[in-house]
Amino acid sequence: SDLVIDGGNVVDNNMDRAVVTSRVLADNLRMTRDEIIAVLKDALGVTQVAIIPEEAGDRTGHADGMVMWASTDTLLVNRYDEPFRGRVIAALREGLPGVKIVEVAPGYSDETWKGFASAYGLNVNSTVTNNCIYVPVYGTATDTAFLETLKQNTDKEIIGVNAKDVCRMGGSVRCLSWQLTADNARKLIAARSRAESNPEMISAKR
Repeated sequence: SDLVIDGGNVVDNNMDRAVVTSRVLADNLRMTRDEIIAVLKDALGVTQVAIIPEEAGDRTGHADGMVMWASTDTLLVNRYDEPFRGRVIAALREGLPGVKIVEVAPGYSDETWKGFASAYGLNVNSTVTNNCIYVPVYGTATDTAFLETLKQNTDKEIIGVNAKDVCRMGGSVRCLSWQLTADNARKLIAARSRAESNPEMISAKR
C-alpha cells in the first residue's frame, strides 16, 4: 500500500488485532483516520485497530515500546502517569473491544543516543512468536514483576534476553528482530540450510 508507517509502529497479535500510534496519522495527512484504519485492516488482515497517542519525546513514535500481546486477546501496556494513561487506555478500549488490558510498570532511563531515547527498562519490546516470547531483561527490579505478570497471562514459553547494552541505542529485542511466516519463512530457512552446508558461501557473503 501507499501508507507510510514503520514496522516498529505495528504491534499485532498475528491474527485479528493491531495497535499503532498516532504517528501514522501525522505521516499520512493526505488520508483520513478512517481511510488509514481501512488500509491497515486490509493490509494486515485484521478486524480491529487501535490508534493510541504516541509518547512525548519518543522520536520514533513506535507502538512496540508501549504495548505487546501476551496472547491473542491479552495486551500488556506500560503504566503511564495521568492524564496520558487515560488517553492510552481509552484509545485501546475504543479500538480493541473485548481485549483484556494489563498494565505493567516500565523502568525508564533519561539517556539518549543521537537523539533517540534509551529503551532501557522497556520489557514490552518483546518478540512474540507462535510458541515463545523473547523478553528483553535489564537486571532491574521491574524485570521480575514483568515476567511474573507475563507468566500469568500467556501459555507460551518465556525466554529472557539480556538487552542491557544494546537498549541504550534506542531499541530492544523486538527492534532487533525480524519475523517471517509462510513462504518467506520457508525460503529463509532453506537459505540458512544451504549456507550451513556450504561454509564457503558464508565466507563469500561476509
